[in-house]
Amino acid sequence: MTRSTHGLARAATILAVVRLLAGGPGVASAGAADDPVEETDRLLFEVSLGDFAEQADQERMGLDDCSFAEGQEGFDFGEACWRHDLGYRNYRSQGRLTTAARERIDGRLLTDINGICARYRGREAFRAVVCRGEGRVLHGLVRGVGRVYPAASVITPAGRVVRLYAAAQEPFAVGWISGAALGDTVWADRSWNSGVTWIQLGLTKVEPFLTTAVTPPMWDRHQSLRACGQARGGPVACTRWVTV
Repeated sequence: MTRSTHGLARAATILAVVRLLAGGPGVASAGAADDPVEETDRLLFEVSLGDFAEQADQERMGLDDCSFAEGQEGFDFGEACWRHDLGYRNYRSQGRLTTAARERIDGRLLTDINGICARYRGREAFRAVVCRGEGRVLHGLVRGVGRVYPAASVITPAGRVVRLYAAAQEPFAVGWISGAALGDTVWADRSWNSGVTWIQLGLTKVEPFLTTAVTPPMWDRHQSLRACGQARGGPVACTRWVTV
């Protein structure tokens, strides 16, 4: 097979993965070139992050915008986010999104993040430490569920941004704070009566050298959640209540 025909076959296979994800036609006929399940695993686990970005750009694969994955210190985790998003979407569509599969895809995300951070060496080695810290926040935001979206947000009097992120496919949410400093906190409140009374969950402090933090995941259905944040010594600010 020549390079050009091999490239056409690969493009057809990637298109088959997209159609499988969307439930559209063309999967069976493209299967003669490659198995879409095998192609998904190849893109996730067998190629470098750079090769993944070249072979499965986010527009062609129909992936969501991952602009939220840019760390507060300018670390761009977008490509790692796209691969993680692809993994959850395809595994769910292919009926194999088990607990073990989630852990493996989440592990791939952390490996990709560490690879991005490893680019900072020599005089920039300190930035690698900060990069890994920011990456852990992103990993904590999306692990176990895949794609999340901002369900509600608020800005504190001190200028911190507090958001409640919810999962698109599952009853899951986390609290998130950015533009923060050491000692700032973020948490989530849960209510069974639309905010008349509530309990505090997942109080999390911003770690040294970082400007973001994320709470542990809150798994709830038919209950109301909100995210709250506080600059050290300042007033509390909370988002609106959201039913996850």
